[in-house]
Amino acid sequence: MQPANHLHIKTFDEQWADKDRVMLHACFQLLTDCLEQEQLLASREWRHTEAEQHARQEFATLAQWWQQRQAQEQQGLDPI
Repeated sequence: MQPANHLHIKTFDEQWADKDRVMLHACFQLLTDCLEQEQLLASREWRHTEAEQHARQEFATLAQWWQQRQAQEQQGLDPI
């Protein structure tokens, strides 16, 4: 088991990256890990309140945006 304070950012290699880019990738790595490893969207009931429904939709929307952004980056495009 890896230490809880270690975050492997899978979208980075060993090259230098500015801190604003590191923060973006770190946040989305945490979201991706939570969705994939902890099955966040499937592991709980999200229909109790309107706020929970909104939060679930936000998680799904952010994850989809990140996947699209990563696909663009892998194609050599400069996503905004």
